[in-house]
This record gives sequence, structure tokens and C-alpha cells, in this order.
Amino acid sequence: MVGKVSERVLLREGLERTDNGMKPTSWPEVTPINQKNYYTEYMKRDDQVLALRVLNEASRDRLVQSAKDRDRALNQNTAAITEQQQQGGDLPVNMPTDGNDISKVIVIHPGSQFLRIGFSTDVLPKTVPMCLATKYQRTESEEYEARPRRQFEAQKIDQQYGEDWSKKYKKMSEDLKADMRLNKRKVLPNSKELVVNYNRRTEPEVIPTHNDPLQVDWTDVNTPVPVPDDEVAVDIDEEVVAPEDEPPVTVEGTVHAGTDGGKAADADTNGDVDMADVDAAEPQADGETEAPAEAGGEDAGGETKDAIVAKTEKPDEPMVENGDASETSNGAPYGNDKLREEEAQEHGQQTKPEGAKLPTPAPTVKRSIVPKTRRKPMPPTVFYGAEAQRIPDDSNPRFRLRWPMQHGWLNEDDYDSVSSLYSDFEAILTHAIQTELGLKKVSSCRQYSCVFVIPDLYDKAYVETVLRMCMNWFEFNKVCFIQESYSATCGAGYSQACVVDVGAQKTSVACVEDGLVVEDSRINLKYGGFDVTETFIKMLLYDHFPYQEINLQRRYDFLLAEELKQKHSTMNQADISVQLYQFHLRVHNEPTHKYQFKTYDEVILAPMGFYEPTLFDGTTKLRGRRKLIDRTYNAYDVDVPDDPVSAAQVAVLALDHPSVLPPTVGGPAAGGGGGGAAGADVSTPGKDKSQPFNFFPRGIEGATPSTSKAASPAPEGGASTPVPAPFVFGAGRDTVNGAASPAPSGRNGGTPAPNGLGGAASASANAAAGSQSQPGGGGGLLQLDPLFHRTAKDIAVERDAVLPVAPLDIAIMTSIQNAAKGDERKLKDFLGSVMVVGGGAKIPHFTTYLEERLRARRLDLVDRILVSRSARDMDEQVVVWKGASVFAKLATNDSWITPHEYAYLGPRILHHKVLWQW
Repeated sequence: MVGKVSERVLLREGLERTDNGMKPTSWPEVTPINQKNYYTEYMKRDDQVLALRVLNEASRDRLVQSAKDRDRALNQNTAAITEQQQQGGDLPVNMPTDGNDISKVIVIHPGSQFLRIGFSTDVLPKTVPMCLATKYQRTESEEYEARPRRQFEAQKIDQQYGEDWSKKYKKMSEDLKADMRLNKRKVLPNSKELVVNYNRRTEPEVIPTHNDPLQVDWTDVNTPVPVPDDEVAVDIDEEVVAPEDEPPVTVEGTVHAGTDGGKAADADTNGDVDMADVDAAEPQADGETEAPAEAGGEDAGGETKDAIVAKTEKPDEPMVENGDASETSNGAPYGNDKLREEEAQEHGQQTKPEGAKLPTPAPTVKRSIVPKTRRKPMPPTVFYGAEAQRIPDDSNPRFRLRWPMQHGWLNEDDYDSVSSLYSDFEAILTHAIQTELGLKKVSSCRQYSCVFVIPDLYDKAYVETVLRMCMNWFEFNKVCFIQESYSATCGAGYSQACVVDVGAQKTSVACVEDGLVVEDSRINLKYGGFDVTETFIKMLLYDHFPYQEINLQRRYDFLLAEELKQKHSTMNQADISVQLYQFHLRVHNEPTHKYQFKTYDEVILAPMGFYEPTLFDGTTKLRGRRKLIDRTYNAYDVDVPDDPVSAAQVAVLALDHPSVLPPTVGGPAAGGGGGGAAGADVSTPGKDKSQPFNFFPRGIEGATPSTSKAASPAPEGGASTPVPAPFVFGAGRDTVNGAASPAPSGRNGGTPAPNGLGGAASASANAAAGSQSQPGGGGGLLQLDPLFHRTAKDIAVERDAVLPVAPLDIAIMTSIQNAAKGDERKLKDFLGSVMVVGGGAKIPHFTTYLEERLRARRLDLVDRILVSRSARDMDEQVVVWKGASVFAKLATNDSWITPHEYAYLGPRILHHKVLWQW
């Protein structure tokens, strides 16, 4: 038998054993199943989930209660039921109720500029500005740069607003004239010169204050606020039992027993009594008023107010026990023991033994705790809503407006700490509930439920904060959340629609189908009605507006600009002509100035910024983003962002920054035009997806398992079989922003893409993403490009740095195409049900002009495209709120979150309760 050979001998003979890490086989290794947990049923049944178990138990309780009510009705109304059965009627059975009272449901819809709040039974909500004013060293006009931003030291108008913006404005004006001539409309050649010359030489007319009947009711910041009654008189109806061993102390108007009364007794030196405390006494059943007892300690319910007002007895003087000084309620003296014994027997009290004295029972009196020093009324330190906007800019002390929400998300730029941001948000909601809804105390919210409207593309941190606020601060009975687009369809009565919500500072587009918002169709654009206001004022100033000192940072100038936009802006070419208008400028402590000015095309070019968003100023919209509130990360992978993403939103971001596209597998689709991002699988990340932002593994998993990953050889001559590219929406026949775009087509992939993303932009996207194919022309192996080594967090950070803006018609087509996913029938249905809501869309002929733009994009579907407002002719501003109020009345609503569920699961309950994928 050969013995063991040493390693030195094996090394010398070249037989040393080495390990190169190579697997013995290419077959995948299957991990054995853990037999211990193989037959487990953990989290596999509905009754193991708290939220579902509570719903089942509530449904079972309703059935039991319904059966009990039915039996009770049968026992009580047997004869009536028998007669009704003979007539063929239904049984009068009470409908099962789950304790939901629709009159006790509060609907809250916060926005960037306005807060709409009200009960679900209200016809219209209460609308209050979403702002508050606090004391500060400087006002917002003194601290920030003037808006519209301009260089006041520039000598020419072109230099004040920049050369680029001036060229865009002039080009849009020339295009409008050409379009009007094409539509056979009269255009004067010198219209612009007439407007400029008139505005340059006009002077304001000074109107004295006594001749101006429409003076502004300014907020006086130095007016003291009266002390509320609950801070002056506390515990008015509190019952106090006087100790038996201490005699009661009689005070003018109020009797305090023993030492307790001595602590709070506050008798006026002049002998007066507060009759409000006397009136606070509850009336008895026989109509008499219960009043404080007299010195004898017996019931004094029959006394009047005049009898209560008596002189104060000193505590050190002995109380008269068996004399005429103490009387019963009917005036009989207590000097006779027999009368006292008979009265005690009449009231069911124990009589005294013979020869013993009957102890005086401890009186039960009602006291009013009146502080010895009434709090001095002080001026308020915080103002809310319209009252805050009416504070003069030259007030003493200075006040500064704060807006907790801006551009559709929490305003982190104007705050130094997240606690102050949340505090202001809570304060505005609390003040609105107390003043607009009449709930004076926050504790009253325990009897009410709340429906909270959130954006379609939301931040999870924002929703979790709102849930925590509703449960811990307001302590609502239950809370549910609803998305804006779905709420709009409920308010308008649509079951399927493409909802375009134009707000004050953001515009959202989303497709709703069968009561659910299609995830990949959600788009959030950072422009709205305020951008139209700012651009409108900028155009007026460019044409020598007579009030050149206008500054939207000043409160009265901002309100004036909003009024001018609402009165004069339009999107109807028939209204474009030289018009003369006037307005009144009212400033605090100054006489009223009346201005006259002329306009021409400014009234239509400013709203047309929705289709030319580069006209808007977006330099400060991303300032301070993620400064205080970080993005949410996956619970199972802390490096993967967990905020919802949309394929349509990624396509919009890729217009100007193609590098935000996720890395994809190389191939013909990746190397060719068409941009593979819009067709990529981008949606709200689920819990079962480890890397929702990483699309590299998805591309590999989508391939056929039996095929090789090696690249196919390129055919001779460089020709290859064309592969249809995934959809990325581009421009139509015309040119958008200088980029050529393909012609419209009814097929998927042939639909025009935003700003020519299917052509030059896709090429730049591939160039930015690096070379992904071999020189042969076919799809090759991925190269080691730095962009493919980006983590999910890096991609999310880069996307947060891009301002999402795109022409409105392009955004709508992108949203619809991503919602249809190649289904031609769905595409036509969505194009035929475009609904416009929101206060920013309250411009005359807004829907008509949008419909013309969409038809120009899809000439093959001209007869199918329809853009409308709310079907019920409702105000566009309240459609979303009205839909939430309708949603609150649904009996089959299973999305309510109760304090019991929140106490167990916290924010994780949202995963089981919301109507969409959390």
C-alpha cells in the first residue's frame, strides 16, 4: 500500500492541487428547501394580516347586528309585517350600519396656494390661502429678489429681462401674427407700437382716500385680541362637596366650601358680583335655579339673584347654627329642631336620636374658578390665510408670509428645520378646522373622520407625516387617502379619463381606468397658474407697463397681478386687439392711484407658456429640495429609493437630461433611435422588487433562458433586421424647440415623441450612456462605462436635480401612450376623454386651444380627440375636493385607517389600506 505522498513531492512532480474558483458545472445550483419551514402558513392567509382581519370582523359584526335588528323588527311589528307581506312588499328591515356618519367626515385638499376644507355633506368647500404670517425682522419683499426678476440698472428693456427671453417673446409674437393671418383675422401692422407709446406716456391719477369707496380692509397687527371665555372662567359646572369638619365660606355671589373655596375666592371690593357666573347655574327640573348655598349650608335652590348677592362673612366669625340668620329654601328658620327633623325625614335623611344634635350635611355647590388677575389682551403673533395677506408691508412690527407647500411638495427652502415646517403645516390645518368648520377644540376631532387628498406622484415621507399628524395631533376617528386624479373622476362622474390638473404651481397628468390611476401614466410638471401670472406681468413690463415698480413679492402687488390675469388673459384669437384697461393701486397709508394701460398679444402669449415652458422662470423651483426631508428608502434594501416613479415622468425628465435614463442592455433597440427608456418597465416599486431603479437585471431576466448571452455576428454590409423601438413620445410633423420629430402614426412607436426624443435626443442619450454595442453594428457585450456603475441612489439624486417641464400637449400624449401600452382601443378611449380641472385652467378657451394642439399631434385621430371640463359644469377648482367628498360617502370604502391599526403597525398600515400599490 502506497503511503501518503507529501506536498513537497507533489510540488516537485507538478501534481500540486490548486483551486481556480471554477465551478464544476454550468448548471445552476438550487438551494435546498428549509424543511423546518416548508409547511408553514405564516402570512399566507388574510386573517393573519391585521388590516384584513379587522375588515372581516367588522363585516361579521354588521351581519350579526343586521340579524338582531331584523329579529327585533319582527317582534315589534308583527302585524304590520304580516300585512305588508300579504301586499307583496319588502320587510321593513333596518339597513346595517357600521357607525359611519357622513356628516362627520372632514375632507381636506391642501394645495400650493389654497387649502380647501369642508364636511363631506357641504355643497362647496371653504377655500383659504395656504399661508401664515409670523413676526420677522424683514418682509419677504425686503428679503428676497423682486419678481419678475429683472436688472433695474439696465438702460434698455431688452437688457432687463435677458437677451434669450426677449428673443423668445418676439418670436412667439411673430408666430402669433402669422397664425392669425392664416386664420383670416385682421392684424394691424403697428399694434405693438401703439401699445408701447401709450403705456410709456401715461401717468397715474391720484384719488384721495375719501373719494375711494373700495378701500382695502388692512389687517391691524396691533389690535389686542380679547381673552376667550374658557381662559377666564374654568370648570364652571364643577361640583364640590364641602368637608364636614369645615364650615362653608360665603363669598359675594359665589360660595366656596372650606379651603378649596378660599383658594379661588375673588370678591370684588365694591361688593359687586359677576352675574355671568349666576347665569351659568343649571336650571332644576321644577324650573328653579340652583344657586350657591347660604351660611347654613343647606340647599338654596329657591333663592333669586338678589338673595345671592350678600355681604361677605368673615371666616373667623362663628356661623349661626340654630338662629334666625340661617333659613331653609322656603324661608323657614332652623331654630326649631322639630322642623329640621321633619324636613330630614321628608328628604330621606337619617333623623337624629333623641337628645342628639343632627349634624349639618356637607353642601354640594357649584363654583366658578375666576383667576385673581385677568390676562391682559395682547396682539396676535400669527395671522392666517387672507388675513395674513392683508398685512401691510410697512407694518410695525414686521411680518413675513410663509407658505408650507410650494410647487406641489413641502417648501423646504424657506425653513431652517423640519419641525418648524411641520408645525406651520399643522397650524394652518388647525386654524382652518377651528374657524371654517366651527370645531373650537382640537379634541373635538375625535368624533370626526378625515379624507385627505394627496398628489398622484407623492413622496412617501409626506404621506406618512400626514398620517402621523391626523392620528397623533388631530386624533381623527379614522383617516383615508385618495389621489387627486381619481378624486377628480369621482367628482366629474367619469369612470375612465385622462385627468389634467392645472394648479397654481404644478400641473399633473394621469390616466384613470376603472377607479385606479395607471401608475406609468403619472406626470408632475412644475408650472401652473402662478407662472402665467408672473409671465403676464413680465410681458406687460416689457411693453412699458405704467406701474414699473410692481413686485410680486409684495402682498398687494401679488393680489393685483392675480386680478389682472383673471380679468384679461384669454386663449381666443378673436379677442386679440389693442385694448384699453385700467386698475386701481391701493397701498397702505397712501392715496389710491388709478392707472390706464393698453394690451395687445400679452393676454394670449402668457397662457401659451403651457406649450412653451421655457418662457417660464424655473431657476428657483428646485432650490432647497431635499434640504430637510430625505427621500424614502426600501425597508429591505436601505440603498434603494422607495418613492414612486413613473415611466412617463422619466420620459419627461429625459427631454433635457438623457442621462437620467436607467442603464439598459445593449442591442438594436438600445443603439437605434427611439430611446428605450419610455418603453422600459418603470412603475411604482413594490416590496417584492429588490431594485426598482435598476433595469439591468430586468433586461437579462426578460431574455430567453436557453439562449446564449453572447453577441450575434453582424451581417455583411452592416444591414440588420429592424427591431421596433419602445415608445417614447416625440413631436409631430412640425419642429418643437428646434428638434426635428417624426410624423404622427397610429402605431406604437410611430407616435411623435417630446422634443424629438426619438431622433437626435435619443442619439444624444446613447452617446451620454456610452457605447453599448460592438463596432459591427449588432448588439454586443456591455462595455465598462461609468454610467452602468451608478447605483439606484445615484440615479434618484440625478433625477431630483432635473426640473420636470414639458409642453402640456406633449405631456398628455406621453401619459396616454404609457397608459395604453400599445392597445389602440385604450389609446382612443383616453384621447376621447381628456378632462381639464384646476384653478390654473380657468382661462377662456383653454380647453379649445388644448384640443387643437392635440389634434395637430395626431392627425389620424382628429375625430376621436375630445377635451372637456367637468361634466357637471362645476367650478374647476373644487372638482377634486368634491370627488373626495363623494368618495367619503361610499359604503364599500375599505381604505379607512383606524387608530387601533395605526397603533399596531404605524405607517406600514398604508401598504394594506391604500387603493393603489404602496
